[in-house]
Amino acid sequence: MHTLVLQSRRATQRSVKFIRWLRESLRDHFAETTAILRLKAFNAMS
Repeated sequence: MHTLVLQSRRATQRSVKFIRWLRESLRDHFAETTAILRLKAFNAMS
């Protein structure tokens, strides 16, 4: 695939992961340390 398409797809996936993490962290009232650990886990998922 074209490099630009792949880069935009990765950026979109990162954005979706971040929004999902943020939504869950706010909804579940996670402590900052717990939220950061969960963000790392979200980023580790492919």
